[in-house]
Amino acid sequence: MLKLRHRFLGVLWGVVVPAIGVVSFFGSHFLSSRLAREDMVHDVAVSRIFLKVSSDALREGRTAAVSDFLETLLAFPDLEEARLLGPDGRTVAAQGPAAGERFEPDPAAWARALSSFTPVVKEETRGGRSFDVVYQRVWAEQPQITTLGVCYMRFSNARIENVVSRTVMLFAAVGLLLAAGTSVVGFHLMSGHIRTIEALCAAVRDAGGGRFDRRVAVLSSDELGELSRGFNAMLVRLQETTISKEYFHGLVNTIPLAVIVLDDEARVTFWNAAAEKTFGWGAADVLGAPCPTIPGDMQGEFKDIFRGLMAGRASGDLELAQSRKDGTRVVVNFSAQPLRDSQGIVDSAVILGLDLTARLESEAALRGAYSLLSATLEATADGILVVDRESRILRYNQKFAAMWRIPEEVLAARDDARALDCVLAQLKDPEAFLKRVRELYRDSSATSFDVLEFRDGRVFERYSQPQVVNGVCVGRVWDFRDVSERSRLEAMLAQSEKLSAVGQLAAGVAHEINNPLGVILGFAQAAARRLAPGDVLELPIRSIEREAQRCASLVKSLLTFSRQTRPQVEELDLNETAASTLTLVETRAKVRGVAVVREFAAKGRVRGDRIQLQQVVLNLCNNAVDAVREGEGGVIVLRTRDEAGAAGPTVVLEVEDNGAGIPEDVMGKIYNPFFTTKEVGQGTGLGLSLVHEIVKRHRGDISVRSLVGSGTTFSVRLPAEG
Repeated sequence: MLKLRHRFLGVLWGVVVPAIGVVSFFGSHFLSSRLAREDMVHDVAVSRIFLKVSSDALREGRTAAVSDFLETLLAFPDLEEARLLGPDGRTVAAQGPAAGERFEPDPAAWARALSSFTPVVKEETRGGRSFDVVYQRVWAEQPQITTLGVCYMRFSNARIENVVSRTVMLFAAVGLLLAAGTSVVGFHLMSGHIRTIEALCAAVRDAGGGRFDRRVAVLSSDELGELSRGFNAMLVRLQETTISKEYFHGLVNTIPLAVIVLDDEARVTFWNAAAEKTFGWGAADVLGAPCPTIPGDMQGEFKDIFRGLMAGRASGDLELAQSRKDGTRVVVNFSAQPLRDSQGIVDSAVILGLDLTARLESEAALRGAYSLLSATLEATADGILVVDRESRILRYNQKFAAMWRIPEEVLAARDDARALDCVLAQLKDPEAFLKRVRELYRDSSATSFDVLEFRDGRVFERYSQPQVVNGVCVGRVWDFRDVSERSRLEAMLAQSEKLSAVGQLAAGVAHEINNPLGVILGFAQAAARRLAPGDVLELPIRSIEREAQRCASLVKSLLTFSRQTRPQVEELDLNETAASTLTLVETRAKVRGVAVVREFAAKGRVRGDRIQLQQVVLNLCNNAVDAVREGEGGVIVLRTRDEAGAAGPTVVLEVEDNGAGIPEDVMGKIYNPFFTTKEVGQGTGLGLSLVHEIVKRHRGDISVRSLVGSGTTFSVRLPAEG
């Protein structure tokens, strides 16, 4: 600017001193023309700054933003038309009165501007008017210098010609009379203009560096004053646009989604912080380049998607494996939308990506935990049922279905009402069951334990625990454990202890009775031998002998029950033992009209006392015959079979009848000594007690199944030999 000042001073004094007349006229004409030309050159310099600023908008394909910048350029005095020409010479955006008219650029000037960073200035005549036009190349510097197009600006010369005419008239009128005064005033005016131009140049430099807060002082109301006001207005609009853009970028950089904007050639024009975190590339690495996240094997698919976006079709909810900078892959959920310019034309696309890595890892961990839970549920020996707060079935294991004998189709259909009916039909006390369930649902935090008894003799332990999530009860877990066998063993143990005590008592009683009973029986038999035929004492003496023998038999049973006799243990065939004993029963059964069926299938042998095992068979068969009503087509079945037991192979002896059955209230007493349901004189009540004791002595067990009105089956299991 110092050079410009010195140039103006030199010209001014060169006109005043040598000549005042004609020379002053041409000097004033030259001065005015020079000032006008300096204004236009300044306009060109300022426009270069704006073109550099707007190149970002052109490169990003934001036509609306480019139009805003062109409209900003029109704030300059004398600029009547501004156009942005693409590399092919076609108009991309235009502002000014003639923006909508057909336009053909000067081929030579347009070609020179494309290949040079220096603006091309030339004169044009249109409609009888003279214009100065400027062709200015528009380029992008990042990531490399790339020509984006040419900016065409048409300046009117009317103001310049007006300045020239007024200046000429001024100098012509007062040139001779006020030469010296004109020199002083001219110097003062030139100094003000120069200060204004210096301020404008400083503001242009700041704007080129990205600072838009400087303002140019308006020192006059002439063309330079108008230029200063227009330039200040332009800086305000640029500052507002820049602040809005920075606010938008700051906002987008705070969201967790990767935001990527691609131009119409699939080059990256925007890349936020989440995209950098997700993929590893920074914005400086990718801006202006093709999107680097697309793996080689997905390029074809990406091109199809991008063509759809450029055609205006959105694409959403795509889970794609994308590449990271370090070579690894990350699964991202993508959605993409086309972006349109102010004229509704698709010129770019925005892609939103959500990193699914954490979610997929959580889902995998959840699937693993669910698989472990399912395996645990199916592996447990308990029946597990999970219900919600309204008692609706959510989950159960197969053990639960098997224990409760609920049809699979009922559980699969989640038919809670039918499932409950199946449960209640099996219980001895369904009302108590329902009452306890209702109590637990009224107190959702309560835990519970109780015992359920079934009509068929099974026994379940029931545990209940609330399912709590974040301190809120969302359901309940029920655990059912089948303790039928344990209950049976506990009952057997109690019975065994009771029988042991009774056995000790029986042994003492038998010894005390056996000796006097022997004396009574001996004297009765001796007296009977001495009786004469028809003696009146024959009947009482024979009665004494018979009852004494009956007492002796009872004493013998008591001694056997209390182990007072030494067993003769040997290996024997249970089929043979059972068959030989059955012959003692068949005659009695035939008299009562009861059929006897033999089903001997056992191949295993057992170790035991033959006499005691025969007593087991005899007692069970006699009880079976007694259980069948005479003359009603009764049948008893004596069968043997082999069985693979938990403790090893066993031989099973079963006696089955189709008699009256055993009532439930009697079932728990059948092994008690001296307990009998037979009429007086038909039994001692020691038969089943003796059987139970003998089986226990042979390391076996005995069980019974009975249904009133259908019959009874006793099963004796003995360890197989060998």
